[in-house]
Amino acid sequence: MEEMHAVIYKGPGDYALEKMPVPSISDDEILVKVDAVGLCGSDLRTLKFGHRKVTPPFILGHEISGTIQATGALVDPRWAPGMRLALAPVVYCGTCHFCRRGQFELCQNYREIGQTWSGGFADYIALPQEALQHGVIHPIPQGLDAIPAALAEPLAACLHALDLVDFRNVHSAAIFGSGAIGCLLLQLLRNQGLHSIIIIDPNETRLQIAGHFHPDHRINAADEDSVERIRILTKDLGVDLIFTATAAPIAQQQALESISKGGQIVVFAGLPKGQSVIPFDLNKVHYDCIRLIGSSIYAPHHHQQALRSIAEGHIDVEHIITTYPLVEFQRGVQAAMSGKIIKAVFTP
Repeated sequence: MEEMHAVIYKGPGDYALEKMPVPSISDDEILVKVDAVGLCGSDLRTLKFGHRKVTPPFILGHEISGTIQATGALVDPRWAPGMRLALAPVVYCGTCHFCRRGQFELCQNYREIGQTWSGGFADYIALPQEALQHGVIHPIPQGLDAIPAALAEPLAACLHALDLVDFRNVHSAAIFGSGAIGCLLLQLLRNQGLHSIIIIDPNETRLQIAGHFHPDHRINAADEDSVERIRILTKDLGVDLIFTATAAPIAQQQALESISKGGQIVVFAGLPKGQSVIPFDLNKVHYDCIRLIGSSIYAPHHHQQALRSIAEGHIDVEHIITTYPLVEFQRGVQAAMSGKIIKAVFTP
């Protein structure tokens, strides 16, 4: 029996690279050789704290690019061996109220590769029939390498978030968090032609990397009061648009204190369990006419758009990626958790 390497998550803080059989596929499944897989912040939280939808032992990993190795006898011939694919994890039900209206990002019953089905921290992954029918899977554009293609998944989430913003009166923006999402949002906002973009993070290394994308101002939240600095930079007006791209609850509070009248706050990152309820002045939202916008996952077209944006050079993902062989998974996780790098991508 052919074997492969896979990272097996056994419980909070307990995971290891092990050998196991290559997945067998049924007549309606395909086998994909993983070429690259990104390490998401949600993966890090699961490795550290666990996840209510993940029952160990399990294989995580959902930012995937790969090549079809084999297809089942009943699989649509458009999925052919040798095809290079970018995989996002979400598999929509296709039948709920929102799916029927084409609002796939609001699907009431979606499942995910890396939660319901084994993920990509392995040499091979089997894609179920449900993913082929209702998943987010697109061919990688010719000339695009597998490693940057894996980042189409987080970029898709950023593109969905931007779709929710009314840019008619937006001239300035702030991003709380300079991780992969913060760096991608920074580039997307720059492409929108904003006059001033501020990025905030308590990690100086990450801020230095984010500097490659030319924010107008960088604020180290560990060294100075972010709200006060934003007030100074904006002459007490606040910024027109804020993204909270960090799971730190304080960022949500600081966003409310830093937004301008008529401004928009996009709550991009979820908060840790038990920390999602924060002090909230609803009168400020009311009297200052503030828009609070929640953003989560994406629709299939966002993923397709993300692949094009990376392939055509509109978005630079190369400068946020640090690559590791899968056998050095633990080293990549430790670097990501310590904040020494922005995005770890593993190559089996």
